[in-house]
Amino acid sequence: HTDFPSETNDKLVQTIWCDGADSTGNSLIAVLSDTENPTYSVYRLVVDKDMSVSTSLIADIPQGPHESNTGWSTEFQATPDGSQVYASWAVKGSSNSNGSIKRVDVESGEVSEWSVTGDNGYVYAMFPKENDAKQISAVLNYNGVSSRAFLTLNDDGSVDLGDSEEDQS
Repeated sequence: HTDFPSETNDKLVQTIWCDGADSTGNSLIAVLSDTENPTYSVYRLVVDKDMSVSTSLIADIPQGPHESNTGWSTEFQATPDGSQVYASWAVKGSSNSNGSIKRVDVESGEVSEWSVTGDNGYVYAMFPKENDAKQISAVLNYNGVSSRAFLTLNDDGSVDLGDSEEDQS
């Protein structure tokens, strides 16, 4: 039996990964949400030998005033080594408009942001293959229909959408 520290007892674990920077295997990276006023944050959880858990906040994942979570834990993904966490937000009240992509650097807590615009649906899931990925395979949801897409995260904060990796070169 493991108890979370009191500051995280009222939080819901959205998703969790191994902490690639921890060679002992005792720490995890997790996205936790507040249950009353949905806010989402990236935490490091460390499990001690006696199974007690300590937590440290890495960063809050900001939501714009017109953005909301998609309602699926697939909106949170980490790079293979767990050093960066990605989140996608949808525009509130619209299944046809996109929102934004946020990337949290687990070491520094720095948050980067890109706007996804157009009439393509929202980003349902992303699969970053490497750190600081400029191209990400994704699944979009448009009125309940899913489609595969490739996202290019541009330096100006915009996102280009394509049907294949070749479309993004």
